[in-house]
Amino acid sequence: MDILFAQIQADLRSNDALRQSGALQQSAAGRDIAVIAKSAVEEIVDSPVSAVCKKLAFDLIRSTRLTPDLWDTVCSGIRNDFHFPDPDVTAAAVSILAAIPSYRLSRLITDCNMEISDCFDSPSDNLRFSITETLGCVLARDDLVTLCENNITLLDRVSAWWARIGANMLDRSDAVSKVAFESVGRLFQEFNSKRMSRLAGDKLVDSENSLAIRSNWVSSMVDFVWKKRSSLMARSLILPVENFRATVFPVVYSVKAVASGSVEVIRKLSKSSGSVNGSSVQVDSNAEKLVGVSDVVTHLAPFLVSSLEPALIYEVGIDMLYLADVPGGKPEWASQSIIAILTLWDRQEFASARESIVRAVVTNLHLLDLHMQVSLFKRLLLMVRNLRAESDRMYALACICRTALCVDLFAKESVRRGQKPLAGTDIASLFEDARVNDDLNSITSKSIFREELVASLVESCFQLSLPLPEQKNTGMDSRVIGALAYGTGYGALN
Repeated sequence: MDILFAQIQADLRSNDALRQSGALQQSAAGRDIAVIAKSAVEEIVDSPVSAVCKKLAFDLIRSTRLTPDLWDTVCSGIRNDFHFPDPDVTAAAVSILAAIPSYRLSRLITDCNMEISDCFDSPSDNLRFSITETLGCVLARDDLVTLCENNITLLDRVSAWWARIGANMLDRSDAVSKVAFESVGRLFQEFNSKRMSRLAGDKLVDSENSLAIRSNWVSSMVDFVWKKRSSLMARSLILPVENFRATVFPVVYSVKAVASGSVEVIRKLSKSSGSVNGSSVQVDSNAEKLVGVSDVVTHLAPFLVSSLEPALIYEVGIDMLYLADVPGGKPEWASQSIIAILTLWDRQEFASARESIVRAVVTNLHLLDLHMQVSLFKRLLLMVRNLRAESDRMYALACICRTALCVDLFAKESVRRGQKPLAGTDIASLFEDARVNDDLNSITSKSIFREELVASLVESCFQLSLPLPEQKNTGMDSRVIGALAYGTGYGALN
């Protein structure tokens, strides 16, 4: 083994690119590569070699624990590679930024901020792709947000880089555009997860200042996407179809944030409600917001029926459901999505995700009109029995029963007011069906079912305590909240 390591180290020291790349590949295939990490760093990373060798060397050291002095050498090599005439070598150096330890990352990106910014303007598609992909991962990380919290200069630079990443969604290169959409989507998802953790009382999350920093980035990006939504939707349509999925969530999230008014809450979190960003959305009328949402739905709807990729149908369906409950949203948007998602049940290639299908449908039942809710109850009850995990079955069953209770409350309230009950709202007869009744009576995990049912009812009652939106463009009979409002208003749940 020592002879093999000696041979690999000798190949790394040679000036022959073929021997170097062969040695690096042989190293990556072995089990213990720490012994040759020093040679890889000194002979490849900190030396002018080909892009292939650089990339292989960086892949090697990613899986190796380096000493502080070796990390110093790596950082020195990255600084040199920023000025290398071959943009592919620079792209390889940029890719390793995500593996740099936090205690060295701040100094490195501060020293090289001009070089990093210049990468966004490079004529090389590969370099623009590398900088967009790498910074999209690095800038959303908790450790970098903490570094920005204690360094105003770094915060300004990172904010400017987020703006460049957003602009790259319109880049001429399909690969760069796709990875920019993914980076923006990652920013939104990280913000949502951190915010929900704070609401849940999680103490192991960002401080208020860190949350404010994320909120500032998110509100700026939401404003950009809202202003450029037509261009972004047009750009997504000329991407290869396998890349289209990455473009859906960032556009939907931003349009929903503006249309629902949640972007104003995000601005308050960022402590910048009086900034220029705050005035850019205030000029949008309610009608313009609704038109913006409708444009996105029109943009996405064809993919529900024309796409052959189940994952894309599911992604588009979920995001259209996300838009269906904005002020002015239509139950038809939700019904299109749910019908498309249900068609995936019999798709062989999507069989392993049946739990996701049922969970998506039962969680969003309240967005449908009353008749479609009732028509789906029996089918969903029969689908639930085919789920493998007991917890999934109990969750789905609890959501169905919650929605059925709301429909029943609404029907009883209509009768109490002297109105003729709507046809098909006799929920009791549904549960008297022999097969459904047998399934319900055969539940073994009654405690899990009770917990899920109580949790779903508490969730609905919690939503009742929230202020209702000023607009009421849709009838309350199509909403779970409306049904519960009628029922709880007269003590029906007592």
